[in-house]
Amino acid sequence: MLLTITESYESVPPGNYPATFLGMTQIDTQKGKAYRWAFRTESGKDISGLSDAERPPTTRNKSGKWLCALATKPIQAGASIDPEQYVNKRYLVIVNGDSKLETFTALQA
Repeated sequence: MLLTITESYESVPPGNYPATFLGMTQIDTQKGKAYRWAFRTESGKDISGLSDAERPPTTRNKSGKWLCALATKPIQAGASIDPEQYVNKRYLVIVNGDSKLETFTALQA
């Protein structure tokens, strides 16, 4: 039987990219529950990263830090952030050497 690969995964090289926030979803991984944060670059490439969904966001974990980056709020206890309010907003996304989301910051309109 001959099988043809119709799609391949193209990693995004390390660097900084203007991108649009597509949203976050909760997924199951081998290590437990996680949030997948999804962005799309201006050239149409997808960038995503995972943060822990087993524990609540804090000022010390990636989920808390990324929520504050999303909302451009200080990292402090008691901040409430609804990620859905930031869908389609633009960010400067930083991709690390493993082609994964490292962090991001809001771009001015």
